[in-house]
Amino acid sequence: MTSALDKLNPRQRAFVHAYVAGATAGNAAASYVAAGYRARGKAAGNAGHRLLEKVGIKEAVAELREAVIKPREQGAILTHQRRLQILREIAEQADKDSDRISAIKLDAQLQGELVEQRATTTRTIDPDQAAKLLDEARRDLKRQGFKVVS
Repeated sequence: MTSALDKLNPRQRAFVHAYVAGATAGNAAASYVAAGYRARGKAAGNAGHRLLEKVGIKEAVAELREAVIKPREQGAILTHQRRLQILREIAEQADKDSDRISAIKLDAQLQGELVEQRATTTRTIDPDQAAKLLDEARRDLKRQGFKVVS
Protein backbone atom coordinates (compact mmCIF):
# COMPACT_ATOMS: atom_id res chain seq x y z
CA MET A 1 0.00 0.00 0.00
CA THR A 2 1.35 3.41 -0.97
CA SER A 3 1.59 5.90 1.84
CA ALA A 4 0.48 9.50 1.52
CA LEU A 5 4.11 10.58 1.87
CA ASP A 6 5.12 8.49 -1.15
CA LYS A 7 2.69 10.45 -3.31
CA LEU A 8 4.41 13.78 -2.57
CA ASN A 9 7.37 15.30 -4.36
CA PRO A 10 10.67 15.49 -2.41
CA ARG A 11 10.20 19.10 -1.33
CA GLN A 12 6.64 18.45 -0.13
CA ARG A 13 7.91 15.41 1.83
CA ALA A 14 10.62 17.58 3.39
CA PHE A 15 7.96 20.12 4.36
CA VAL A 16 5.79 17.45 6.00
CA HIS A 17 8.76 16.03 7.93
CA ALA A 18 9.82 19.50 9.08
CA TYR A 19 6.26 20.45 10.04
CA VAL A 20 5.54 17.26 11.99
CA ALA A 21 8.81 16.17 13.54
CA GLY A 22 11.60 18.58 12.66
CA ALA A 23 13.12 21.54 14.47
CA THR A 24 10.39 23.68 12.91
CA ALA A 25 7.51 21.40 14.01
CA GLY A 26 4.16 23.14 14.06
CA ASN A 27 5.42 26.24 12.25
CA ALA A 28 4.26 26.27 8.62
CA ALA A 29 6.44 29.24 7.59
CA ALA A 30 9.66 27.88 9.11
CA SER A 31 8.90 24.38 7.80
CA TYR A 32 8.31 25.82 4.32
CA VAL A 33 11.76 27.44 4.36
CA ALA A 34 13.39 24.39 5.96
CA ALA A 35 12.03 22.26 3.11
CA GLY A 36 13.97 24.34 0.61
CA TYR A 37 11.31 26.68 -0.69
CA ARG A 38 12.52 30.21 -1.34
CA ALA A 39 9.86 32.46 0.23
CA ARG A 40 10.52 34.39 3.46
CA GLY A 41 8.43 36.09 6.12
CA LYS A 42 4.71 36.47 5.45
CA ALA A 43 5.08 34.93 1.99
CA ALA A 44 6.54 31.77 3.54
CA GLY A 45 3.73 31.68 6.11
CA ASN A 46 1.06 32.06 3.45
CA ALA A 47 2.66 29.46 1.19
CA GLY A 48 3.15 27.05 4.11
CA HIS A 49 -0.49 27.33 5.08
CA ARG A 50 -1.56 26.83 1.46
CA LEU A 51 0.51 23.64 1.39
CA LEU A 52 -1.18 22.45 4.60
CA GLU A 53 -4.57 22.89 2.93
CA LYS A 54 -3.74 20.48 0.10
CA VAL A 55 -5.40 17.10 0.56
CA GLY A 56 -2.21 15.10 -0.07
CA ILE A 57 -0.24 17.19 2.42
CA LYS A 58 -3.03 16.91 5.03
CA GLU A 59 -3.04 13.13 4.65
CA ALA A 60 0.75 12.93 4.89
CA VAL A 61 0.82 15.14 8.00
CA ALA A 62 -1.83 12.98 9.66
CA GLU A 63 0.00 9.79 8.65
CA LEU A 64 3.37 11.01 9.94
CA ARG A 65 1.87 12.31 13.18
CA GLU A 66 0.31 8.91 13.70
CA ALA A 67 3.62 7.19 13.05
CA VAL A 68 5.91 9.56 14.97
CA ILE A 69 4.13 11.63 17.59
CA LYS A 70 1.67 9.14 19.09
CA PRO A 71 4.25 6.41 19.84
CA ARG A 72 6.58 9.08 21.21
CA GLU A 73 3.85 10.40 23.52
CA GLN A 74 2.75 6.94 24.62
CA GLY A 75 6.21 6.28 26.03
CA ALA A 76 6.63 9.80 27.39
CA ILE A 77 6.14 10.78 30.99
CA LEU A 78 4.33 13.91 29.80
CA THR A 79 2.57 14.43 26.50
CA HIS A 80 3.62 17.31 24.28
CA GLN A 81 0.41 19.17 25.14
CA ARG A 82 0.95 18.70 28.89
CA ARG A 83 4.53 20.02 28.62
CA LEU A 84 3.24 23.10 26.81
CA GLN A 85 0.56 23.59 29.45
CA ILE A 86 3.14 23.42 32.25
CA LEU A 87 5.41 25.90 30.47
CA ARG A 88 2.52 28.30 30.02
CA GLU A 89 1.65 28.02 33.70
CA ILE A 90 5.27 28.78 34.64
CA ALA A 91 5.32 31.73 32.24
CA GLU A 92 2.17 33.14 33.83
CA GLN A 93 2.88 32.37 37.50
CA ALA A 94 6.67 32.37 38.03
CA ASP A 95 8.01 34.78 40.65
CA LYS A 96 11.23 35.55 38.81
CA ASP A 97 11.31 37.22 35.40
CA SER A 98 14.18 34.94 34.34
CA ASP A 99 11.99 31.86 34.98
CA ARG A 100 9.15 33.39 32.97
CA ILE A 101 11.47 34.27 30.09
CA SER A 102 13.00 30.77 30.07
CA ALA A 103 9.54 29.17 30.00
CA ILE A 104 8.39 31.45 27.18
CA LYS A 105 11.56 30.74 25.18
CA LEU A 106 11.25 26.96 25.63
CA ASP A 107 7.56 27.10 24.72
CA ALA A 108 8.40 29.01 21.53
CA GLN A 109 11.09 26.44 20.66
CA LEU A 110 8.70 23.53 21.19
CA GLN A 111 6.09 25.26 19.02
CA GLY A 112 8.63 25.80 16.26
CA GLU A 113 8.35 29.57 16.52
CA LEU A 114 11.93 30.10 17.60
CA VAL A 115 14.51 28.66 15.27
CA GLU A 116 18.21 29.00 15.96
CA GLN A 117 19.96 30.85 13.18
CA ARG A 118 23.48 29.89 12.34
CA ALA A 119 26.01 32.16 10.73
CA THR A 120 27.20 31.01 7.34
CA THR A 121 30.34 31.89 5.50
CA THR A 122 31.00 31.80 1.81
CA ARG A 123 34.33 31.21 0.19
CA THR A 124 35.51 30.80 -3.34
CA ILE A 125 36.89 27.44 -4.35
CA ASP A 126 38.87 26.34 -7.38
CA PRO A 127 36.58 24.47 -9.84
CA ASP A 128 38.97 21.49 -9.99
CA GLN A 129 39.01 21.28 -6.19
CA ALA A 130 35.20 21.54 -6.14
CA ALA A 131 34.90 18.66 -8.63
CA LYS A 132 37.30 16.58 -6.53
CA LEU A 133 35.32 17.25 -3.33
CA LEU A 134 32.06 16.41 -5.10
CA ASP A 135 33.47 13.10 -6.34
CA GLU A 136 34.69 12.25 -2.84
CA ALA A 137 31.27 13.04 -1.38
CA ARG A 138 29.54 10.85 -3.97
CA ARG A 139 31.90 7.93 -3.27
CA ASP A 140 31.35 8.34 0.46
CA LEU A 141 27.56 8.35 0.04
CA LYS A 142 27.71 5.24 -2.15
CA ARG A 143 29.82 3.47 0.51
CA GLN A 144 27.12 4.31 3.03
CA GLY A 145 24.51 2.68 0.82
CA PHE A 146 22.91 5.77 -0.71
CA LYS A 147 21.91 5.83 -4.36
CA VAL A 148 23.63 8.84 -5.89
CA VAL A 149 21.92 10.39 -8.91
CA SER A 150 24.03 12.78 -10.98
